[in-house]
Amino acid sequence: MRTHDDVAAPRSRAPSAVTACLLDPDLFDAICVYQDGIEAFLHLLVVAFDRSWTSLLHVVQHITAVDDVLAPWYASYGIAHLPRVIQHLPAIHTALTCHALVVGHVHVVDLLHDLHALDPVDPNHLLLASCYGHLHVVETLDALGFAATEEAMDTAAMSGFLPVVEYLHGHRSEGCSTQAMDLAAGNGHLHVVEFLHENRKEGCTARALDRAAANGHMDVVQFLHLCRREGCHAWAMNLAAANGHLDIVRFLHKHRVEGCTTAAMDSAARAGYLDVVRFLHENRTEGCTTDAMDGAAENGHLDVLEFLHSHRREGCTRRARERAVMRGHAHVITFLDRAIKEGQRKTSDPPQCLWRWRDYYGGRP
Repeated sequence: MRTHDDVAAPRSRAPSAVTACLLDPDLFDAICVYQDGIEAFLHLLVVAFDRSWTSLLHVVQHITAVDDVLAPWYASYGIAHLPRVIQHLPAIHTALTCHALVVGHVHVVDLLHDLHALDPVDPNHLLLASCYGHLHVVETLDALGFAATEEAMDTAAMSGFLPVVEYLHGHRSEGCSTQAMDLAAGNGHLHVVEFLHENRKEGCTARALDRAAANGHMDVVQFLHLCRREGCHAWAMNLAAANGHLDIVRFLHKHRVEGCTTAAMDSAARAGYLDVVRFLHENRTEGCTTDAMDGAAENGHLDVLEFLHSHRREGCTRRARERAVMRGHAHVITFLDRAIKEGQRKTSDPPQCLWRWRDYYGGRP
């Protein structure tokens, strides 16, 4: 019987040429190039991206869907495979570029530039990086000599990215337009508005105060009123009223001369802002139209409807009840029907709304 000591140890053998090839990652990849089908790391991208992704606008509009594909792909494979991705799927470079600019993958931007997949004369690269506030990408593109337009600073200001605005101001010559301060004001970015006011000469337009008022940014409204001379339009108070910003309506009424139009009370009533409706009624002379009661009725704002019926004479039209019925506002329908009957009994000179309702009912109570 053979003992354990009698068993010869197996002799190690050098791997065969085939084994050596298959175990060498670079050589194995080179072999796979000549095989039918696609490699695993390409499969997901081939399925996800077709020719429609060659449009930059299309990619931006669907950037969430693009990120849903590329984020896990990068997590699995990194960026080392990107040269071969570009080689096998040349149409994908637009999606890769746009995604890198939007999410701030500066290493991908560097690699795509090295692969000559980026066009330095295309200003959209700096525009996207600025719009999404990726200062490190903006710095990289600037260092690589990429072109830009004034839209880069405009969009950075719009989004409130002061570091990007400051960088473009200090390192680029394209400047900005009045859109920069207009859009920053509309979005409430006071720090950007102040920087542009103090460091740039483009200024703004009256739309800056209009937009700030419309969106309820009191600090911006006050700054523009005190520090700028462009003023605003009547739409500043109109839009502030439409959005229920009573504090801004009060401020504009007290400090500005542009006033408002009937659209102010009409839109405030339609949205149910009774406090704004009451203020305009008590302090302004523009009044409203039948759209005020019609809109309040349509949206079920009974308190506004009651106030307008008691304090105004513009009245409503048949649309008030029609739309209240369509929306299922039973309490509004009951009020309108009762108001008509009470008005017919109590006065020979009913408000205009009651006359309109008599016409609607064909003269019947």
